[in-house]
Amino acid sequence: MRFFSTLADTRSNNMKVQLGLGVPSAEIIEDRVFNSRAELEASGGLPVSSGLYNPRADPTRVLLNYKESPDGLFVKREQYVLNRKSATGADSADGQPIFIRSESFRTVDVGPKTVQVAEFEVITEVKLLADGNAAGRQRVLVYHAPDPVPDSFAMMRTDSSLRIWSSLTSGKENSLEGVTGLKRKALAAYDYSIQLQRTTSDDGAVCVDTPKSYTQCQPPGFWGR
Repeated sequence: MRFFSTLADTRSNNMKVQLGLGVPSAEIIEDRVFNSRAELEASGGLPVSSGLYNPRADPTRVLLNYKESPDGLFVKREQYVLNRKSATGADSADGQPIFIRSESFRTVDVGPKTVQVAEFEVITEVKLLADGNAAGRQRVLVYHAPDPVPDSFAMMRTDSSLRIWSSLTSGKENSLEGVTGLKRKALAAYDYSIQLQRTTSDDGAVCVDTPKSYTQCQPPGFWGR
């Protein structure tokens, strides 16, 4: 999984930059293309050749282009974040930080003659360990696919038409409420254990490649302090 630091596009930061009122604040955001691709391929999904995620233009949308599949059924996936909630805390036993997140998604897999829609929720709890690594658990809830609209909308296969189609099928009955996700009952639940180990360079620094093609690093020994 990858996360990186970026200057948040907020009114406060824009005023600081434009009026010289101080140093803008950085935020940690997720590399959704890298993480979505890794999770999809790890779960046995179609391999991904490329992706697009622009958090400034639309932080709720990820586009994944599939590599050529044997049956040629799907060529790309549009993934939308429908709802998200998060909380932080500390382990009562050792005081280590804990992060909990719930995100609900809608995916639209598109092929030459096929469109497939799915909705699911991912609930993740991760604890930062003393050595800088992390461990936790994850539950994936799969919901019934929303009712389709006429194929004329879906088969246009443009980014704008997919967004319209997704909006048309998001009726009141599909609204989200609270960290438990969709009001409808889940069709299936899958539980996983998570072990995350930081990847270090030869000198012990922790680095990550960002979507803008530059590398961010924490100095050697930073997480051992």
